[in-house]
Formats: sequence, C-alpha cells, structure tokens
Amino acid sequence: MRSIRTKITLTYILVSVLILIPLVVLLTFEVEEYFRERFVDEIAVQALIVESYLADGAKRGQTREHAAPFLNSISASAGMRITLVDKEGAVIYESAVPDSMLKTLENHSQRLEIIEAKRVGSGTNTRHSTTLDLDMTYVARAVDAKAFDRSALHGLEIVRIGLSAETIDSQVRQIRWTSA
Repeated sequence: MRSIRTKITLTYILVSVLILIPLVVLLTFEVEEYFRERFVDEIAVQALIVESYLADGAKRGQTREHAAPFLNSISASAGMRITLVDKEGAVIYESAVPDSMLKTLENHSQRLEIIEAKRVGSGTNTRHSTTLDLDMTYVARAVDAKAFDRSALHGLEIVRIGLSAETIDSQVRQIRWTSA
C-alpha cells in the first residue's frame, strides 16, 4: 500500500505535467509565430532594398535591361521571387518567369497583398502560386510612382517579394529543434 506522501507526490507531479504540457505547446506556437513574423519583416526589408535600387537606377536613367540581371541575381542568391507590378496590375518583371511569358501572366490587381499595399503601403499574404505550383508568402510594397515617371519602369506601382512557405516553415522547424 502506498503511503500518503507517495500519493501526494504523484498527484503534484501529475498536476504539474498537466499544467506544463499546455504551457509548452502554447509557448512553442508563440515562438513559431514570432519567427514567422520576423521572416516576413525580413522579406519586407528586401522589398525596400529592391525599391531603393530601382528608384536610384531610375534617377540615373537605367534601363529595364540593365536592372533585370541585378534583380535576377538577387532573386537567385536569396532564393526569393521578385515581381514588379504596374498601376493596372500587369506584371512588368518577374524573376521566376522569362520576359517572353510576362504577357501570359494573370493580372495581379486582385491579389490580396497588392490590394493591401495599394491601400496602406504594404501587404502580406500566404497562398498557393499557380505559376510555381508552390505555397508562397508574399510581401508587396507600394512605391512612389513619381520616381519612375520618366524611366524605363514607367507605371511601376508595386514591388513584391515572394518566399516559399516551405522555406519559412523549415527555418521555423530548425529553430524549434535547436531550442528544444
């Protein structure tokens, strides 16, 4: 027969475990959400860098043909997708698609991240990309269209950066297992 002390100890252990498990699960979700938000913030910084590069190039009279290799290089080295969208929602540059296929892309004016960027300056959305057949996280940023009025990118309104949702998920999983 167990002593009262053993019963109390086992009860405390059981109660502690029942309290700790939900707390650990909740904390894990909170940490993962924090890191997802950090990755989105980093994507937003990349969009700002691309916008600054393009605006500076527009001031110097840089042609689209000169900007494209740089954008392709950034896209490839960072593993992200760069899309430039004009005022009507037409894609004027896409790092994941050859220029010859730009006219075949859907109008982007109704994409949630684009709508939000036009409304408040920036927008974020995670959804399936039919072009790449991948789930993607997008950050769109409205640009100062006047900076591009007299440039090869006349009409540019949105810079959008996309990163595979799986890339973000794998980095979050790596953080989860590193901290465990």
